[in-house]
Amino acid sequence: MNLVIVSKHSLEDLEKLAVENFSEVVNKNAELQDFSKEIIYDESSLGHIFKVVPEENLKRLELRWAFPTFKN
Repeated sequence: MNLVIVSKHSLEDLEKLAVENFSEVVNKNAELQDFSKEIIYDESSLGHIFKVVPEENLKRLELRWAFPTFKN
């Protein structure tokens, strides 16, 4: 199990935050499935530009990626 924290805080502060917030997370040593050979996008779906006109003036960006379904 891995945890990555990116911040401008000092290493000591980051370590303290990590211990305070993640020390109770149980490492179940789960094996991750290998999706490296899965084809998510084919050539016909690449190289498109989408221009979107917002309906409201919001300062939020939401990105979504399609991943194959996996079962434990």
